[in-house]
Amino acid sequence: MDRKNFRSEVVLLLDILNDAWSDNWGFVAMTPAEVDELIAMFKVAVRPEYVVIAEYEGEAAGFAVSLPNINEAISDLGGHLFPFGFAKLLWRLKVSGIRSGRMPLMGVRRKWQNSQIGAVLALSIMERTRMSHWARGVTRGELSWILDSNERMKHMLALVGATVYKRYRIYEKVLS
Repeated sequence: MDRKNFRSEVVLLLDILNDAWSDNWGFVAMTPAEVDELIAMFKVAVRPEYVVIAEYEGEAAGFAVSLPNINEAISDLGGHLFPFGFAKLLWRLKVSGIRSGRMPLMGVRRKWQNSQIGAVLALSIMERTRMSHWARGVTRGELSWILDSNERMKHMLALVGATVYKRYRIYEKVLS
């Protein structure tokens, strides 16, 4: 991710996201105001090495955004950032490091999703992300928000040794 062209890079990521996730249950494309808010948040929280963009034939075809697992850093703070929790959090984020990471966003454009190219793009994105985090001492990762109906992604994760440790369900009942 290029800091000089930060806004256009985030807009590119969101374009891929909107395309890649458009068929997902409950997905709604972001409004321009939400995009602006996300760009402001990304500037503060996301380092360039946390973003991977994969290209195929000169086109941005997939991406991932990964982050240090903040849950690890705050697990013993008891929900209190003051008086000393904030200092502990900053120390863990900037100095001592966090040993686990999360990948909350990943996507490959729809035109590649059902192809071998799409599988190679997704695996390449995951491997590049893993190598980037490994270099900073991260030894565990979490890929979340994967729909249970996304068989291709679940299969790919099984191939790289991932295990399901948590599952969320949404149930619907018509009220008359």
